[in-house]
Amino acid sequence: MEFNEYNESVTNWSKGILDNYRKDAEMTIRYCNELIEYGEKTADSKLLGFGYYHLAMTLYCLNDYDNIFDIVVRAIEHLEKAQSWSMLARACNILGIITSSRGNQPVAYDYYLDGRYEEAMEYFQKAMEYIASAPEEPSYHTRMISLYENMINCKVLENNFTGIDEMLEIVDREHLPFADAIDRLGMLISKTFYMHKSGQIEKRDECIRHIDSVITVSYTHLRAH
Repeated sequence: MEFNEYNESVTNWSKGILDNYRKDAEMTIRYCNELIEYGEKTADSKLLGFGYYHLAMTLYCLNDYDNIFDIVVRAIEHLEKAQSWSMLARACNILGIITSSRGNQPVAYDYYLDGRYEEAMEYFQKAMEYIASAPEEPSYHTRMISLYENMINCKVLENNFTGIDEMLEIVDREHLPFADAIDRLGMLISKTFYMHKSGQIEKRDECIRHIDSVITVSYTHLRAH
């Protein structure tokens, strides 16, 4: 995100977030809160999405899960309005990160967050093999959808679109029929990110309309948990 059109305070806050992100958690949180406060006063979804996203990611790195769900949902809400698809996809993934703790997923997510997408893909695939071995598990479809989301995002972030359509077909056929609103939202966001980066604008806009119809349900569900 660029903030050239904003005043000096916003520029300083956003720069402070990026300069301290994953280096100084206390300073990152401070700058995030200042940006969020200003964004609330000005009703600016771009600032709110950026602030809530980095606040959530910092809390994740600190293993502070007490307030993270509400913060992530707020990030998703505002990033969708600001049409920041890459950051939106990552914000949605953090929901899966928080709730996933089996197989090789934690290792894969560390690589993913560090931008090491090839390594992340290897571990996501290993995690998928592990989870696929127990389809009777209550969380089976949620975990499989989460893994496909992250694998799709890794490919898109590397500008490698090969095989993504096949992944989407598998998810549509085998997992989405059993998905709740949260799972659908996550996959829709990853699909939107893919369509946007691959230049499929009409399909991207169709995904955006679907997101609009799901996001209120997802927000209510997450707050209840």
